[in-house]
This record gives sequence, C-alpha cells and structure tokens, in this order.
Amino acid sequence: MSCRPLTPSKGHVRPLCAFIARVVQLQPAWVTFLIAGDNICRVKAEFAQYFRAPHVKGLMRYIRYVWGHLSPSLENNIYSRWKVYKRHESMYQDMLRIRPVTCAWTGDLHLLWIRPTLVIADICSHFAISSIRKISGQSVPVLAWVATPASSLLCLFGEEMRGGIGDLEGMIEEKIYLHGDRKREDVAAEIYRSCRGSIIKVPGLPDHYDYEWHPQEPRSPSRIPWVIHKGALSLSCEAYEPISARAVHEWFAEDGRDFFCVGVGTVNIELGDSADASRHSGSGHLKGTGSVSGAGNEMLKTAPVLALGVTAELGTTPTPRSTTRPPTSSSDAKVYAHLEMAFEKYGKHSLVYIAFGSVFWPKESEHVWEMISTLLDLEIPFIFSHASLDTAVPQCITERVRESGVGLMLEWTPQGDILEHQATGWFVSHCGANSVLESLYHGVPLLRRSLSSSFSEGDQPANAAYLTTSLNVSYELIQVRTGVGRRRMYRHGSPNSTPAPGCSSFNSEIPLSSVRAEFRDILGRARGPDGENKRENAMRMGEKLAKAWGEGGVSKETIKRFVQKFILNE
Repeated sequence: MSCRPLTPSKGHVRPLCAFIARVVQLQPAWVTFLIAGDNICRVKAEFAQYFRAPHVKGLMRYIRYVWGHLSPSLENNIYSRWKVYKRHESMYQDMLRIRPVTCAWTGDLHLLWIRPTLVIADICSHFAISSIRKISGQSVPVLAWVATPASSLLCLFGEEMRGGIGDLEGMIEEKIYLHGDRKREDVAAEIYRSCRGSIIKVPGLPDHYDYEWHPQEPRSPSRIPWVIHKGALSLSCEAYEPISARAVHEWFAEDGRDFFCVGVGTVNIELGDSADASRHSGSGHLKGTGSVSGAGNEMLKTAPVLALGVTAELGTTPTPRSTTRPPTSSSDAKVYAHLEMAFEKYGKHSLVYIAFGSVFWPKESEHVWEMISTLLDLEIPFIFSHASLDTAVPQCITERVRESGVGLMLEWTPQGDILEHQATGWFVSHCGANSVLESLYHGVPLLRRSLSSSFSEGDQPANAAYLTTSLNVSYELIQVRTGVGRRRMYRHGSPNSTPAPGCSSFNSEIPLSSVRAEFRDILGRARGPDGENKRENAMRMGEKLAKAWGEGGVSKETIKRFVQKFILNE
C-alpha cells in the first residue's frame, strides 16, 4: 500500500475512513494508512466510531497506520511536495518486499506485512501516484480517491465535449515548449483560469459560464495536477447526481477504467440485510439505524487478505499535536448544551451552523465577521466551527459572541451530530462535497459562501450551482464574490459582461454593508415559505440518500461491486 499526503482536510479523510470501514466489515482485508503526524490520531478516532459494536470490534486489527518523517522546512508549494513523496517511496518499496516498517509518529514496528494488491490514493497526490507507478508498474492497480461529486470529475478531467477543460497536462507542456522557460505552476494557472465567457455544458449540471468556476481571487497560485489511472472512487452518490454519475461511468468504460460512487459513508448506517432508513421521532431530520453490520466473526478465518493503500491528506509540515486534534469531550458537551438551549428557547430549525472546512479560510475575513454580527443582531442562535489554522478571530467578535448567549465558536465541532439535531435549521458552508452530502442526508438546507483558493475551485462552484438551481435546496451569497466571479451568472439570465447584482463594476470594492444586507435578506427568506420549500426538497433528497444504503440501494451495491472486484477478485 502507499499513502501520499497533501492537506489536512477532514472532508477527504473522514469519508475515506468510512468507506474503508464498510469494506472491511463486509469482507475483512488488511488496510494500511500511510499518513502524517497526529493525523494518525484523527484517523484512529474516525475508525473507532465504526467498530463499536461487539460483532465488528475485532475487525479493527485489520487496519494499520504508518507515518513517515517529514522535514519541518518542507515547502508549501504543491509542485515541491515531491520531497514528501520521496520519503514515502522507500516505505512503499519495503512493503512490496514485505519488510518491517516503523511508524515515525507512534514508534510502532509493523513486522508482518502483506504485499499490496491495491492502492487507493487521494486524487490530489499527483507525485505519489506517479511514484507508485514507477515502482510497481501495472502490477498493483491504483484507484484515485475523489472527494468531489461525479460532475466535478467531468469538469476537471473530461474532454471538452463532456464540458471538461481537456488535456491540461498536454496544454501545459505545449505552452512551456512554445514560450520558453516558465514555471509549470504559472502556466497551469494561466490555462486553468483562462476565462473567455464561454458557456459550459456538463451532464447533470445547469449550464454556466467558464468564469463561474472562479468565484473569488485565489490564494494558491495554481491548480493541483490531478491524475486518474485505473479508476476512481467518489464520495458522491448516484441517488444525488444520477445524470453526472452515469456520464462518468460511460466515460471511464470507454478506456476500461472503473468508477465507484460510494455514497454518504460518514453517517450512522447499517450494511446488513436489516438496513433501513428511519427518522427521528418527531424530528424532520434523517437518521441511520445503527452500526454497520454484515460481517460475522466467522469471516475472520476465511476472508482473503489484502493491503489497501490509502492517501489520507496531511499538512505540508507536521503541526503541533494540539492544533489538529479531533473534538474533545468538553467541546462536544458545549455543543450539545448549546443545541439543547437553541431548541428549548428558539425552537426547531432555529440554529444556523457555520463551517468552511478544516483547511482553508475566506480571504476576506471581514465578510465572515459581518455574517456573525448579523446573526447576533437578529438574535439567531448559531455554532461557528473554525478549524483552519488561518483563522484569526478578532477579540471584539470573541467577546461579543461570548456575551450574547446565542453564539458558540469552537475550533472543532461534531458536524454530524449538529446536522442531525432538531435545533439545526441551516448550514452556512463552503459547499465541499462531504459537507453537502452530510447536510442533505439529515435534511438540512444550505447557504453557500465561496472560498478563495485553487482547491475551492475543484468542486464547490459546481456544487453550489447544482444545489441552488437543480435541487433548490440552497441559497448562495453573491456579494462575497471577487474578481471575475463578480460577473453575472448564466442562471441569472444576464449577459456575461454585466457585473453581478450590487456590483457597480468588476473592480469596485463591494461595501461590507452590501454583504450584511444580502445575508440579512437571505436569513429572512430562509425563515419564510421559500426556506421551508428548500427544506422539504432537502429532506426528500435525504430520503434518497438513506435508501441508497438499503437492500438493493445504489450505495450498498457499489460497495459490494468494489469488494467483488478488488478483494475477492471475482
């Protein structure tokens, strides 16, 4: 197995852990995580919740965790991270030769290794996948782990006829050849962010202009060089985006690659024959029925053994253990108490949950503080999770929230528990794929706020368009957009040369009062008939996502198909 690190995004790690847990419980197989630093603690905590039931608890021994030492001086540029991958190449070679490997973080010595027969690598780990290919060639298949919906695969990797950017790597090489010595990342950024106002048509997505993929000025200089080899595993669900998923299946089938939409795995679901979707008694939120089942103890003796390589993401350097910890019991207690307070005092669906992922932070922080101030002014209860290390909350905001009695701010929060609670009414999100699917599974509609990074361009603009237009389960903040993102969107039916509503020009700075006024207006609509309509739509989608794990459901059948092909080799 081989795991190559990239970012500490829980949005990638959590659904990957959930997928592997469900695979192991259906058919025990050796799994090895090659991951960085105290991300091991996070991964172990994620796995623990899936192996609490007595009949599956013993299966955790099939999962092992290894960390290779990283240099504190590692550069932040993604194109320089080959330094990280070089350190892991020797570990992967040792595993192929069935040699002992020591975890640099825990000190654990793993003596008995099974030669890897499959590698699952994060799609962002371009150099990791390349090094695996260099070492083991075609003898060990490599599947890309894709923490995006199927529609984003079409946009980011598909041919132009499928609405994609085309052969990005080929275009980069050609431009470097024609224009001399230029940095690869600069050329990639120039090509990827070239906006001509063209109308893009992607199966399953509403039509849009090319610049709609760039809602804000980026922080990072270029797009990551993503690579897909044998096939891909997406955390999306065919019940969520049937047209896009079918289009990717057809595309991959043309050159013999596999595609699996594994579904919403980070929720409490049974995989056994008794699996069924049920609701909270008296709640409008969906809930699974318990732990994963379907793997009896007798399978421990007869199951084939397999080493799965998974690329969980990690930071460019191992951060101090105190900065990347999972939620503590004390913080969880604060969350639960705040949820209960909101439900008792303000009622069902009264609370607004705010989270922008665990890595990136909005470039225009003042926009976030305007949103927080608006919630405080309107006395709307909220929970604000700010896990990014880039977050710097002003002291005045901290004090005002603490004194308000309606707000709670924490670095880490139990997102699933918050979304499942009856008090939670809306999720203000960057609209990463995992957050979107978890929110809809629990019947919680969304409010999308753009982030400024090349990573956020990967799937979030497409998610927002699909949620707002196709599913009608979300609002979208327009006044926070910057740069070319401030042009009018295609779905608004205006010329692409016209600034977005509230913008006098593309270059003029939008006043904070406009951000506040828009957010206040959306909150008003969210608490009226229009918001209730979106909530009903979100609940209907949640029912579909839950049924996907029932007997014969698309997610359950996808897991079985994966096990049959790559573990049982049928």
